[in-house]
Amino acid sequence: MEMCVVSDLSKNILVAVVSALLAIVVQQYYFEKQNEIQKIDVHTNFDSDYISKPKFPDAKVEIKVDGKTKESIGILEISLVNFSRKVYKDVPFIIEVKPKKNSSFTYLSHFAHGEKGMKDLVEKTKEYEFDNGVHRFSYKVKSLNRSDEAVIGMTLGVLFEGEEEPEVVVSAVGLSTRDFDIENSPTQSKVKRDTFIMLILVVLGLVVTILLLVSPVMSRLTLLLDRKNDKRYARQLFDVLKVEMSVNPITDLDCLMTDDQLKHLVSKILYKRQLNWWNKKSFLGKWCLGMRTPQPHDYRIV
Repeated sequence: MEMCVVSDLSKNILVAVVSALLAIVVQQYYFEKQNEIQKIDVHTNFDSDYISKPKFPDAKVEIKVDGKTKESIGILEISLVNFSRKVYKDVPFIIEVKPKKNSSFTYLSHFAHGEKGMKDLVEKTKEYEFDNGVHRFSYKVKSLNRSDEAVIGMTLGVLFEGEEEPEVVVSAVGLSTRDFDIENSPTQSKVKRDTFIMLILVVLGLVVTILLLVSPVMSRLTLLLDRKNDKRYARQLFDVLKVEMSVNPITDLDCLMTDDQLKHLVSKILYKRQLNWWNKKSFLGKWCLGMRTPQPHDYRIV
């Protein structure tokens, strides 16, 4: 039977596309399952030289905190972003700032506010504590709205003296936290999914183009080669049958069949077989094969 290389290639591409579509479904399922685990993103901003004394000769400008002169003041901002699907109300958070061992970090002051700088959206539940080298801040966020992008729901700012960024641990009952990553946002996830889907659509477009345009053209260009292979196959089958029938004839008629009659029989059988295969093809399948309807002379043995 005639083999179509282009058709086989198209089948492989279709398999790849179907696999990619299944990957999209799996990715979407995985994304939704991940979002079932509610997590709050924690973003930190560390600036050890937030406010510094101007370095001008004879400058009399001073920076004082509680009456004490400071050369510079740093700031550590700890922000909470809610990328989950829920809006949280009255959530108590405990934020711990843990300076690294032997590092210089002196607490000076702190402040807190909710979304858009609104102080009324946060409530202090416990006074600031310094326990065993850990600075602890306790607040209740009255409203932590969900964000599709990166809208900050709460910010704690800590003014300090020091050079090395400390470790920050944020905990809340019933919620998990993770390091901030803009890729966690629903907007970014949607962009990635849309881009991936668009890529699949482009691939599908290429497959359709190959099937409807390239495949028929290639099938026509390989017509002579395919016919040559068909005739070679018919010749090989004729040679095998000739030997077999001369050694083990099925009927007396087999012994009396001439070479030309056997060639005609082989060509006719192969043609009928190919024609039967062709008639079962859909219009699209026939189009992709260049509308090359089998002909009686395709398997003619010379």
